[in-house]
Amino acid sequence: VDCWAAPHYPGYLSEELNDIGRDYSNLRMQLVEYYYSLAFLASQTGMPIMRPLFMAYPEEDWTYSQDMMFMIGDFLLADVFSDANIRLPKGRWYDMWSGKTYEGNGESQAIPVPKNRGGHLFLREGSLVPTLPVRQSVDPKAVTEIEWLVFPGRDASFDLYLDDGETLKHREGEYAVQTVNLRGRELEFGGIRGGRPEFLSNVKHTVRIVGA
Repeated sequence: VDCWAAPHYPGYLSEELNDIGRDYSNLRMQLVEYYYSLAFLASQTGMPIMRPLFMAYPEEDWTYSQDMMFMIGDFLLADVFSDANIRLPKGRWYDMWSGKTYEGNGESQAIPVPKNRGGHLFLREGSLVPTLPVRQSVDPKAVTEIEWLVFPGRDASFDLYLDDGETLKHREGEYAVQTVNLRGRELEFGGIRGGRPEFLSNVKHTVRIVGA
């Protein structure tokens, strides 16, 4: 029996590694609507979900040599398999692990990575990220509430997207997309576009402000 992957199954791992895997799985489920909306953007424009750092900061020469650091959409910066020393682009950054805020200037600075994390994860100043309650499956029809993770400091916008999650009817316009704008510390919701506005019209929205 070909079982080369067996040692990586959760049942074969330590309790510590299982806890780490569970934390990252929960984080993924919280961010799945963010990813889904970015996937819609990618289908329309070709803009990738994961983006090299120089795409967001082409004016900072050092970003062109970063092969373990990347942006997830416009708002999240991941630095994987990293140690405490990190260079951050200019601006303010919210550490998703510690809750602390750091000023980026392109110079190396020491920012600890918790033992149970695989690297840094930061939220860019001027961010609005839709998050969902942790759940055990991905079902767009079950999206009834969204908590927006907001790090104010500059204006920004995000296109929130939903479809039925099962068919290809989105190709026929059966989806809903809504532009959400961050202005100061407040969110402004634009009109819902697409042929199925009910996908978003009944969603309850709350806001959690961080880093300010």
